[in-house]
Amino acid sequence: MHDAVKLEQIGVPAAVLCTAPFQAEGEAQARALGLTEVRLVPVTHPVSTLSADALAARAAEALPRVVAAWRAAANE
Repeated sequence: MHDAVKLEQIGVPAAVLCTAPFQAEGEAQARALGLTEVRLVPVTHPVSTLSADALAARAAEALPRVVAAWRAAANE
């Protein structure tokens, strides 16, 4: 989240991957760090116990939503 805030502060759109159980916490942390709106990209929970291959598959799954978040930011 800290990286996303820093990027947004310098005008670079950021998207943050977040599993559903942590979405509210992610939004709260973004607000606490001064980012009024955060582009959270949901990923299936959990990720911490995944193998490298499963994590790569999860990332590939999320990629279109990350790109969509960046494109939406470009149109703001």
